Amino acid sequence: MATIRIEPALASALRMAGQGFGAAAKPDVAAVARETGGLQAQNPGAARLGIRARARGLRIEQVTQAYDLDRQVVTSWLMRGTLHMVPAEDLRWLVAFYGPVIAAKYRTRRQELGLTEEVCAEALPLIEEVLLDSGQLTKNELVARLVRNGLPIEQSGQAPVHLLVYAASHALICRGPEAGPGDPTYVLLDQWIPAARELHSAEEVVLEQARRYFGGFGPASVADFATWAGIGLGPARQAVGRLAPELLPVEVGGAPMFLRADPADPGAVAAALRRPAPAVRLIPVFDNYLFGYRDRALLLEPAHLGEIYLGGVARAAVVVDGRLVGTWTQKRTAKVGTVSVQLFERPVRDIAADLAAEAADLAGFFGLDSALTVAGP
Repeated sequence: MATIRIEPALASALRMAGQGFGAAAKPDVAAVARETGGLQAQNPGAARLGIRARARGLRIEQVTQAYDLDRQVVTSWLMRGTLHMVPAEDLRWLVAFYGPVIAAKYRTRRQELGLTEEVCAEALPLIEEVLLDSGQLTKNELVARLVRNGLPIEQSGQAPVHLLVYAASHALICRGPEAGPGDPTYVLLDQWIPAARELHSAEEVVLEQARRYFGGFGPASVADFATWAGIGLGPARQAVGRLAPELLPVEVGGAPMFLRADPADPGAVAAALRRPAPAVRLIPVFDNYLFGYRDRALLLEPAHLGEIYLGGVARAAVVVDGRLVGTWTQKRTAKVGTVSVQLFERPVRDIAADLAAEAADLAGFFGLDSALTVAGP
């Protein structure tokens, strides 16, 4: 099929819809995680807010139950060596693919921290023994018990985190419930998720990742996919080639991109290119949408990159029809959640009512009344 040229504004709106920001509420938290390719979760609270932004009307108790009790979703180190919240049924095949890459990536740093291959080999059965006895422990609790059992590891600094990453990359542990805000526990993967889907080759994994990526992030380029997935351009191109019957080739601003749609089905093509309804969302720090693309030109003007991206950190952002136009914070009291919005770009349409509705949904997520202040152009 010939490549279809689409305007940048439509491409941005389609991306936003693909991430589920314009969809109706989805009570299935795992479905949200699956359709977004997994939610970045180095900030556990932000990951929950990422679910909220894609499933309006949810309460935090529902997301917590899906994570802590129902175990629909789980967190571990995956794409790009970063913590992601993914459907529990997907964790094993993701760890099987990314685990060896992550372990190799941090080998030198582990050795600098005294975590030699011998120490790490000794640590794995000790971690299993301790968690079999205790069920779930925070990082500090787990490391303290390992030290009491004779493991030579510094209890402060970066060594404990690198040991946890190593154990997770070997499919021994994953994150469990939070013991307190921002203080996750760690559990044995085999106990927390006794059974899960498996994919049996790297090619299968990359193909499935491509399928989810272009469904949730498209239109996007092959380079965008490779960057998000943390793989080379060669495997990314091969996966896109194999997935051709499911991908619609488009051109955006002269750049070749792909959308998930059957190019041989005129109805599917028309549906894939239909302009989504206007949408405004308040997305959290580290959100997928902020790290899903190598080229961020469709997200915001280059002059405003510093308003959102600060090194490896991305601030909470206001998204209007796929474009980042400002930042936001929320201050919560016992009764009220006050959202403060700072716009750095004038939206192309009036968003006052949409912002108020989004601030109210965010407050309702925590069971609070809503208040909103807006500054900027």
